[in-house]
Amino acid sequence: MSDAVIGYDIEFAIDDGTGINFVPLIEVTSIDLPESNTDEVEVTHMKSPNRTKEFIAGLTDPGECSVTINWIQGNATDVELNALKVSGEIRAMKITFEGGTTWTFSGYVKGYKPDAPLGDDMTAVASIRVTGSTAIV
Repeated sequence: MSDAVIGYDIEFAIDDGTGINFVPLIEVTSIDLPESNTDEVEVTHMKSPNRTKEFIAGLTDPGECSVTINWIQGNATDVELNALKVSGEIRAMKITFEGGTTWTFSGYVKGYKPDAPLGDDMTAVASIRVTGSTAIV
């Protein structure tokens, strides 16, 4: 029997600027979690064994994440994401999963794109650039 679970009861929240309070985004429908990638640095030299390239791990890019919401013009989430996109302010962000695990990181809203298709639900996607490490507890 599988231990798989569905994506449900997950909260994406952004620090309100005080460094104390996280405010959840309203009507989140999807979270594309950040994917970090580590650069590779070539360190091959004239005596590398068997004429084979050698590499070491370089710096890690913490990546980006995106959050899709039901777009409700002018609600608190719409106003906040627009304001953060304009300001470029780095804020603490937290994703809380149903079992209580949290991913906390700093980031800024790199893009915010509402979509209003004919005869379908209106959504918006916030693209968030993660800066620094992600704490998973």
